[in-house]
Amino acid sequence: MEELPKEVDFVVCGTGLPCSIFAAACARIGKSVLQIDRNAFYGSEWSNFNLKEAKNWKKSCHSSISISNLKFTPECFDSLDIFPRTEQYRFNINVDNTPLFSSGKMTELLIQSKATRYLSFKNVASLKTVYEDEFMSVPASRADLFASKRVSVIEKRKMMNFLSKALQEEPSEDVKTFDQFLDRFKLTEKLKSFVKSSIIFSNDDLTVSDGLAKLRKFVTSLGKYSAASAFLYASYGSGELAQAFARMCAVFGGITVLEYPLEEMSVQDNKVTYLKIAVPETEELHQVQCGHMIAEPSNYLDKYHKNTNEDFHQVVIILADEDLKKIIKDEKLALAEDSGPEPDHCIIITAIVDDHHIWGLALGNGFD
Repeated sequence: MEELPKEVDFVVCGTGLPCSIFAAACARIGKSVLQIDRNAFYGSEWSNFNLKEAKNWKKSCHSSISISNLKFTPECFDSLDIFPRTEQYRFNINVDNTPLFSSGKMTELLIQSKATRYLSFKNVASLKTVYEDEFMSVPASRADLFASKRVSVIEKRKMMNFLSKALQEEPSEDVKTFDQFLDRFKLTEKLKSFVKSSIIFSNDDLTVSDGLAKLRKFVTSLGKYSAASAFLYASYGSGELAQAFARMCAVFGGITVLEYPLEEMSVQDNKVTYLKIAVPETEELHQVQCGHMIAEPSNYLDKYHKNTNEDFHQVVIILADEDLKKIIKDEKLALAEDSGPEPDHCIIITAIVDDHHIWGLALGNGFD
């Protein structure tokens, strides 16, 4: 492998999708880029693994986060089929399994940047949802809708009326939420569930404008590459998206290395003064001067050192019904371990919303 540079314009810590897009963009305009990742795989939180890789990934994950109210449900089996090792490469487990809208911004970016030359896609054949404890297909296209045996004739007419007229409607001022907007079309609860869970992908209380924006994205994507689908999916998993941009970075002169963790970072006057990267082959630290550093939290938080006595602040919003003293103790210790300096102030802001206590916990020093 070629020797790492001693000075670059940008050091990018992490090969997740945002970092890889940024690295590719910088390399494409002629900037020198070094992209590193402590992991042995591309993608960070956007990765995908076969069954063997997923098992190894699980072993490498360590977290100080405690889990409360954990329950186990014992199950007894008379017989258990062991998954054959020969089959473990036929499946991918995606850490982030979000499909792409055919007319979405990410799809447009992939096309405009020509990152698609490193990718292949498949149309998502069907959408599934759970309604009243039953797993069923969501009819999205006209053909799916009229072929469905789970939707009555009246529901089919209402759904087609909604999909054809919803984007042309001008909501009145008395219609505040998207649920109220759906009520205008007299959709049944089943159809509302289809629309919210599998078309606009949100069960939250959306405003009318937000709900219509999501619906418009779905309708404009439907039929673009397939008459029955509004979504695309990378053939080998969503982790391929990040890897495609990392490859583009390399094509334009950037250097990308895996299993090269950031071991030390120094900041002075809000600027990175140097980085030290562990080189696994020699077990030595390689120092790099850089103009800018972009990083994913998982790749740098525990290596952050300041050369000044500047103030730092962290804010955590906690939704809980537990004892406040215990929460403060646990969160203060957890944040102090991750952030470096020991906080000397703890400011608490409390509120009660929907019978839940919300604690705003601000930790740090130098508060006025």
